[in-house]
Amino acid sequence: MDLDNIECVSSTDGMEDEEINSNHPHTYHHQYPSKLHNNHILPTGIVPTGVHELLECPVCTNSMYPPIHQCHNGHTLCSTCKTRVHNRCPTCRQELGDIRCLALEKVAESVQLPCKYYSSGCPEIFLYYCKLKHEALCNFRPYNCPYAGSECSATGDIPYLVGHLRDDHKVDMHSGCTFNHRYVKSNPREVENATWMLTCHNGHTLCSTCKTRVHNRCPTCRQELGDIRCLALEKVAESVQLPCKYYSSGCPEIFLYYCKLKHEALCNFRPYNCPYAGSECSATGDIPYLVGHLRDDHKVDMHSGCTFNHRYVKSNPREVENATWMLTVFHCFGQYFCLHFEAFQLGMAPVYMAFLRFMGDEIEARTYSYSLEVGANGRKLIWEGTPRSIRDSHRKVRDSHDGLIIQRHMALFFSGGDRKELKLRVTGRIWKEQQSPDGGVCMPNLCS
Repeated sequence: MDLDNIECVSSTDGMEDEEINSNHPHTYHHQYPSKLHNNHILPTGIVPTGVHELLECPVCTNSMYPPIHQCHNGHTLCSTCKTRVHNRCPTCRQELGDIRCLALEKVAESVQLPCKYYSSGCPEIFLYYCKLKHEALCNFRPYNCPYAGSECSATGDIPYLVGHLRDDHKVDMHSGCTFNHRYVKSNPREVENATWMLTCHNGHTLCSTCKTRVHNRCPTCRQELGDIRCLALEKVAESVQLPCKYYSSGCPEIFLYYCKLKHEALCNFRPYNCPYAGSECSATGDIPYLVGHLRDDHKVDMHSGCTFNHRYVKSNPREVENATWMLTVFHCFGQYFCLHFEAFQLGMAPVYMAFLRFMGDEIEARTYSYSLEVGANGRKLIWEGTPRSIRDSHRKVRDSHDGLIIQRHMALFFSGGDRKELKLRVTGRIWKEQQSPDGGVCMPNLCS
């Protein structure tokens, strides 16, 4: 393939050389020297700007290195981005396959380009495959912002960064080549693993956990922190009492400062996590909010009543994916319950499992019982137990096997012995009764 053909099929967006990331993950070794002098003349017939645009990946906009892939229509992209676009050409959406663009790789071996920092004063010219290695260490490359208190992406020369630190980060500026650091500890024999409150020379405080995150610099004034304990503030914290953070939700408790977090992690008034198991949902809230969230956002079926008849059909019973599951919400006794039904691997054996979770706390969940029944051909498999609270995650309940578990061979038997399609009908009911935490029948029964 000649150069004209390559120029016709490559897709570019016209980005300049300065915009290409110097930290491209590809590496390539070849027989050419790593650097050419300024007085070398560029190879005849190759225009650096046009060729460099050809060698720019249309996905990540970085320079492409072997292997360079192309689709059947000739559009190119780098091998790193091939997996990112799921083996589909980002230009025409054709399947990529494993077609190498050897002509473009060959062109790249001979092209010469100036360093991307030539406008900052770098006079060097390099072969294409050596350019990035030089640019990563070029003395003319910009500096990163040294401010550690935040993820700042500013770059530039020293005069620019000094002004940036002063104006944007409000860093104090001092003149002089000497400094005085003071360290005080009241009891040198006392070493606690607890979080310390640290202070800088100007009196600003932060916790010891965050000290390493700010690289031992005060995030307020940028002075070095050292190990100066703020003992006065620690002493105050020992005696101060604060309400639980969930007091607005109804928690009446008041705790000493250092006991508050431990309580809040288990507080009965803390918000519930979304019980939806089909995705990593981060929604939290009270029960009325989560009911609406399940109905409106996850499109979960809602039913009223304390009995249910659930039918499960699977076209290929030999396929068991962890993603195969169903969720239905039932409303009875003024409460909400989540019925989970799914297929997963238990060791090497595929199984089907159904279980119930109560949308509330564990103590109240123990006042309810439920039964699940599956059967056919004169056989029944019955489970009776207590619903688990949604405080326990879906995975925790499933992995504890606290529910109706149906082995595949039994499921096929209940389906009439047809191995081409699985049909299971699970019936059940929920009832309320006062019972001890150990109440309920927790062993599945096989009845004839």
